[in-house]
Amino acid sequence: IWVANDAPFRALHEIAEALGVANEKIRLINPLQGGGFGSKGGLKVEPIAVALAYHTKGRPVRVKFNRQETFISTLVRHECIVEIKSGVKKDGTLVARQMALYWGGGAYAEKSPTVCIRGSLPAPGPYRIPHVKVDGYAVYTNKPVSGAFRGYGIPQGAWACEQHMDEIAKRLGMDAVDLRLKNIFVEGDLAYWGERLHSVGLQETLIKATQAIEWGKKQPGARPTVKRGKGFACISKPTRTPTMSRAGVLVNGKGEISVLAGTVEIGQGCSTILSQVAAEELKVPLERIRMAPLDTDVIPFDASTTSSRSTYHMGNAVRRAAIDVREKLAEMACPMLEAKKPDLAFADGKVFLKDQPQMALPIGEVVRRKLGNEGIVRGDGSYTYEIGKDLDLETGHSDHASAFYMYATQAAEVEVDEETGRVRLLRMAAAHDVGKAINPLNCAGQIEGGLAMGIGSALHEHLVVDDQGRVRNPSFLDYHLATSLDVPKLIPIIVECAEPEGPYGAKGLGEPGLAPTPAAIGNAVADALGMRIYDLPLSPERVYWEIQQKKKKTAA
Repeated sequence: IWVANDAPFRALHEIAEALGVANEKIRLINPLQGGGFGSKGGLKVEPIAVALAYHTKGRPVRVKFNRQETFISTLVRHECIVEIKSGVKKDGTLVARQMALYWGGGAYAEKSPTVCIRGSLPAPGPYRIPHVKVDGYAVYTNKPVSGAFRGYGIPQGAWACEQHMDEIAKRLGMDAVDLRLKNIFVEGDLAYWGERLHSVGLQETLIKATQAIEWGKKQPGARPTVKRGKGFACISKPTRTPTMSRAGVLVNGKGEISVLAGTVEIGQGCSTILSQVAAEELKVPLERIRMAPLDTDVIPFDASTTSSRSTYHMGNAVRRAAIDVREKLAEMACPMLEAKKPDLAFADGKVFLKDQPQMALPIGEVVRRKLGNEGIVRGDGSYTYEIGKDLDLETGHSDHASAFYMYATQAAEVEVDEETGRVRLLRMAAAHDVGKAINPLNCAGQIEGGLAMGIGSALHEHLVVDDQGRVRNPSFLDYHLATSLDVPKLIPIIVECAEPEGPYGAKGLGEPGLAPTPAAIGNAVADALGMRIYDLPLSPERVYWEIQQKKKKTAA
């Protein structure tokens, strides 16, 4: 089966289970697939192609959804209704929070149970709150099926929680930044779900993101009817835990290195990151590394390219595999250089004596001398966060719920035209704790891409479904995506608070780029207008009519 799927081994297992055949009877080849963001997980086109192939007597079958079919027959983001109530002392100390989240799952469950769990748990926000009660409900509806989407439920919870935090600050007469700083997670805090937190760079993200938009500095709008406002939002996000990644690293007689990794390249730059990891451990130029095509008959197992897990999990697996092959090369080179392993080092694609660097051999030559011209040395590695524990579904507690946590603060400055309802973004800053930036340019790209998607969610995107469950705008003619003209000045800020278990201290980054964006924009719009709008998107029509309703109430 040739298919773009973000979890080839999971898809293979599910197809084998459905057909009642052994896993070894099925082979998935994953071509370069472009973006994923959740919609290419699970089985969508695959069962149709397999079923048809049973009737074509060996002829190949190709199934391709058109745009309308993609809108209706793949996945949509979960709609969510959130109720939130908090207890706060006069000095701003949070003491209790109660939330109920109702997740619209569509006609079938799909990912709704896990989105409900993993989206509801962090919904109270990244704050020290001694008393927390959260109830999440996944609800069947007569709408298209909801599934995984970048952020996996965090954007919905943050939309409610972070606007609620601004409302609390307003009621107390406190600055919104000061309220967050008083309650925000810091190193060593015991989270409300029972886990002791470490590698927490959230406070630094809050300070740097708000500074970047000159928080506290008020500026008038361009005209009397144009109001300017600023807002921000903080999030923390767990990763799916526990999961496993395996990898292989091969060195041939030419000194070329191949990395066997099941991480799917969906534009997030995993091929570059994993190549960098292998190059770092083997001390070879990056151009000597090649990522092997993703073929389940060849590539070792990987759980999935989801949940911002790949740099951490597969990065660790590739690092271990590279160390394994390096140790084997050193063992092979010992008699050639008449030395012991502790006396050897690697640099520039060569193994050499530490005290006599001129005594060196290219690693390819080491392979050729030992195994011949066609020889290959292979190293293997795997990584699982062994102490990860699933949440207790009754209490929501776990002392190791996630292998690592991702922290971010995003801040926005907007202008709102009261005559038209149009929200214009002036600038957005996004500070993300990445643990360690293995590739800073890649990190900045991830952050900017997440911001662009979040801007679409906040201001433009709206799937219109009628009372019969029919999608009324299944095309990009009527479903409005953000374009380059809608994206303002973006300020990506990298914060490094190293994760000890991560490769060189790295965490994940892919999903948090989107998670706080709508809430930050929502808070900025509320600051501009002096009123809050509770539903998304903040389209001109919605904003205009909310302003008119406020004027009517004021006049009455």
